[in-house]
Amino acid sequence: MVAHAHLHEVRWLAPQPMWRQSPAAANGAPARPAILRFASDAFMEELIAAMETRPEQLPAWLARPETWRAPMPGPDVAGLATQAPVSETRRRLTRIARGRGAGGALPVPAAPDPAPEPLKLYQPAQGRFYLVAASLVCQLPGLPDRAIERGNQESAGWLLRRLVPAVAGTVPDPEDPATAEYAWTAAPGVQGGYAWTRIPTEAGRARIQPEEERQALFPLTWKAGAGAETGRARRMLAGMIPVAKREAYLAAPMREPDAPLPGSSTPVASADPADDPRTLLFRQEVMAPWINLHDSALVQARALLDDTSADGRPAARDLMRRARAQAQTAGWFLLLDLATFLQTHMPRVWDALTGGAPAPALTAAETALRDALADTRMTDELVDALGDAHGGHDIPQTLPEALEAITAPGVAEALEAAQIELDLTLAAGTDGWPGFLWMPAHPAVAMDFSPLGSPSAAPLLAGPYPPLDFDAESSIEALAALVAAALPATPAAPLPELSPPPAGVNAGEDAWYVIRCAYERPNCQGFARPAISRPSAPFRMASFFDADAPTRPIRIPMPLDISPGALRRYKKGAGFVLSDMFCGQMGAMRKLTFVDLVLSVLPWPFHKDLPTPSPAPCADGGSNPFGLFISISIPIVTICAFVLMIIMVTLFDLIFRWLPWLIVAFPIPGLRGKKP
Repeated sequence: MVAHAHLHEVRWLAPQPMWRQSPAAANGAPARPAILRFASDAFMEELIAAMETRPEQLPAWLARPETWRAPMPGPDVAGLATQAPVSETRRRLTRIARGRGAGGALPVPAAPDPAPEPLKLYQPAQGRFYLVAASLVCQLPGLPDRAIERGNQESAGWLLRRLVPAVAGTVPDPEDPATAEYAWTAAPGVQGGYAWTRIPTEAGRARIQPEEERQALFPLTWKAGAGAETGRARRMLAGMIPVAKREAYLAAPMREPDAPLPGSSTPVASADPADDPRTLLFRQEVMAPWINLHDSALVQARALLDDTSADGRPAARDLMRRARAQAQTAGWFLLLDLATFLQTHMPRVWDALTGGAPAPALTAAETALRDALADTRMTDELVDALGDAHGGHDIPQTLPEALEAITAPGVAEALEAAQIELDLTLAAGTDGWPGFLWMPAHPAVAMDFSPLGSPSAAPLLAGPYPPLDFDAESSIEALAALVAAALPATPAAPLPELSPPPAGVNAGEDAWYVIRCAYERPNCQGFARPAISRPSAPFRMASFFDADAPTRPIRIPMPLDISPGALRRYKKGAGFVLSDMFCGQMGAMRKLTFVDLVLSVLPWPFHKDLPTPSPAPCADGGSNPFGLFISISIPIVTICAFVLMIIMVTLFDLIFRWLPWLIVAFPIPGLRGKKP
């Protein structure tokens, strides 16, 4: 005998106080999960107090489009007891007073009209918090709440879905079959562990996708009715919307459901060479610094050409000396990064470039790359100029010779350990620097670089010449393309954990999301499927620097009494730890005077550049270096202002020397500040 168990339908609705909303409302429609907006860090206490005393006023917290210029009219929370728990007696008295028409209750908001602007959710750092709220009810008279039997492995949560409209630039309709919907699914082989997987069919949107992430929902109960005696207990399920994870959601890849995922945590080479992490590594470590060095050399060349007069000859020599030292320092590290990349990811090309015999023979793409690298050389004019000025240094002309020199035993270790600024007037190999010169970028101005004060009959030449002799196929951009084409299909080493920049037209601003609530009953697989709600109102997530975002009020108190007697009473709660190298730099900066600062900002002929000393690390008089721990009692904001004032004035030139290593630019096609 078989017993037939009758299971009534379970469905998701908006919280019970919102069942009288307009079905056309953008947010808070009776059949959709609602998004609640809060503007206080105590939003949970505010919500609990509102449900205890004023549950019918919940629509006042519905999220609506807002900006800092036109904020959303929030509820009056002055009368909510958000600090102390609400007793049953107080709850009953409050309901009786509200039923008799006593004041203090929130005005019942009118049913919201369809939003003329799209809904945008802001981050907690901007003072906004959002909850998704819904009611799980049974399809019985009175729509009673469905009890979730945890002991029977039943669970309730919510799912984040991403929408892609059929027409780019429009607000997507989650009910439109032409709108693509993606699920946030686990992807172990993808950086970040998650990816957006497209839901192929319209019916599939009402199902939980394989490996889809479930976000937790927590219950809130209240009494529905005029009084506690006659009211009926109702329950609402709510969950926090993590808007702060916006960047993780945007950086995740979007794939089709049948697209294979890597089986391990180690990334594999991409089918598209532009998305291969090895190509990205080459652009980040080699190509971008090389381009930045050329841009910096162009600026320095213009400054040198402006100082070609007889009066400007000493200043031009000093500028050329510093420019060459900077270009050579960056050039050594650039050669080291290029050699490391070739040895690690393209060993066959490296062996062929340095005189080895790869087996088997190189492919056509590898041969083209090898030839391009072999043809990269400094011009004869630059080699002669460097030889006349720095005769004690070896000057390899071709790139392969320079790569062999930088990978000689002990050279890379000494280069990484160098602490003193390069001075090309000293002997080769001084202070641990390599004993050869090879500059991938140069100011491209030929000039007499004889030591200052020595007689020289050669005039200062202002004619520019190209620093490197590239053919048409071996420019810096073309070199990156050759590397991408010659990368082996099977990686020779573990790939770097790099991901390509997001593509698409203003992808970060046009990312749309919806929320669906899910109720799962794994022990009822043969009788009932998981109950999935209709999608919430579509929304976007604001970036941290969104121009429309509200801002938190930030007030930084400064000390009122700054007399010596008062300052000594402040606790020394701020400390700085300085290394031996930073200690030496501070010691060198102490030699700067106010006159030096004034002369550095005056125009010609009174202008004088700030001295750029090359200090040694702090030591105790011998060879034992030491650092410093500075403990002070000035408030931290004063410390920041003081340090910024000193550093921005005295180390401005040093900061710009770091730019080739700090800035990497990747092109994003179609990215616009304003939509057409």
